[in-house]
Amino acid sequence: MATQLDPANFSIRTMQDDLLQKQTNSAPKTSSLEEKLPITQNNIGSLAPQPAAEFSTNDSSSPFETKEENIIRQESAVENIEEPATEMLSEEKKPLIFKIILSIIFILTVSAIGVGGYYFWSTKSSQQITETPQPIELPVEEIPATSTPEPVATEEPIAQPEKFSKDKSNFIVFDLITIDAKGISQTIKSLSEEIATLTEENQQKNLYEFIAVDANNNPIAFQIFATAAELTFSQSILNSLAPEFSLFIYNDNGKMRTAISTTISNKDLFNKEIVAQEKTFSKNITPLFLGEKIENKNIPFSDGEYAGHKTKYTNLNQEKNISIDYLSENTFFIFATSKETLRAVIDKKIISTNDTAQENTDSGKILPLEITN
Repeated sequence: MATQLDPANFSIRTMQDDLLQKQTNSAPKTSSLEEKLPITQNNIGSLAPQPAAEFSTNDSSSPFETKEENIIRQESAVENIEEPATEMLSEEKKPLIFKIILSIIFILTVSAIGVGGYYFWSTKSSQQITETPQPIELPVEEIPATSTPEPVATEEPIAQPEKFSKDKSNFIVFDLITIDAKGISQTIKSLSEEIATLTEENQQKNLYEFIAVDANNNPIAFQIFATAAELTFSQSILNSLAPEFSLFIYNDNGKMRTAISTTISNKDLFNKEIVAQEKTFSKNITPLFLGEKIENKNIPFSDGEYAGHKTKYTNLNQEKNISIDYLSENTFFIFATSKETLRAVIDKKIISTNDTAQENTDSGKILPLEITN
């Protein structure tokens, strides 16, 4: 946009002024454009580009200007007028240049930050790729299948090891060198009392089997045991029996009862002698009654049967549940001091043995024969 110039600010020097200066040697008198030239629209248009500036004097110039000199002088004045306009234009451009410089600085700063961030991200990513990630173990919570609360586990009593076995044979020691018949009877009675305590706690009627051994842990033959315990069987009965035998103790409804199981070695002799032995049977086995007093009554034996096996019995004291029951079948000779005790021994020694033998036969197994001298 062109700057509007006020003609009143222009000063014009004429030839007359120069002559007066020459004559008076003083500064030329300047007069405004309004005084020398009538102001019209055409004059203002012709003078618009010319700035208000004084023409410098030159003492060496001629008092009479030629046309060419006048033109040169006016061009110089125009150049002096354009210089302030140029300065004004440069001042208007300063804010724009400042904004451009700030924009360039901002763009460079943002670019530097972006390049730096990209470099940091790329280097960090490369480090994460090179490092092997360690697996993170997260705690696994077990979710119950149902919301039903689990029953509280109650502590079961720890089973104590049994002193005596119900399934296998136990051992009872008799030192035959120092023990007598009364000592053997007392040992059997003490053992029965201990078993009575065990069966009362377990509330079970268990049958316990014992093998009689001496101080050296050698089995005692029935003939030697009978003599030491004063079981007064006839010598013919003792000779018809094998040396192996077992002593049983049984809790018969709170009453401790005993039994003996052995094997018949001479069946003809045994069958002939056992009938005669019935008359004194109660006296012959007195130590097996465990201190119970038995009257020596001559009561005949009656025939009985249990599980297809023939038995014989005589009741000595029904109130105390004392009797003599015995079985003589095939090679078995079993006698007991109560009916239930005899039946318990028959279940263990005969019925269970026959069932085991039958199972082995059905499975095709052949059991080896045991040969004894």
